Amino acid sequence: MAPGAVTNFTRQNLPPQNWGHSISLFTLVFAISQTAGPYGAGLAGDLAGNIGVSLLAASGILLLGAAAAFFQRAI
Repeated sequence: MAPGAVTNFTRQNLPPQNWGHSISLFTLVFAISQTAGPYGAGLAGDLAGNIGVSLLAASGILLLGAAAAFFQRAI
């Protein structure tokens, strides 16, 4: 889903000469987040002694992302 969403966002909001750079940058950020997320969740679970804390934090982050997407306007 992420590559399609990034490509669609980029094509609708940036000029064609910036598409390649923008898509590669968004893909890099996505890949880093996909790698760091499980480590962060494990660390939070270890520090709290309960993996449920990580799940609550993840759901909060998802809700913030959904709210940001809901209020986003076209560039």
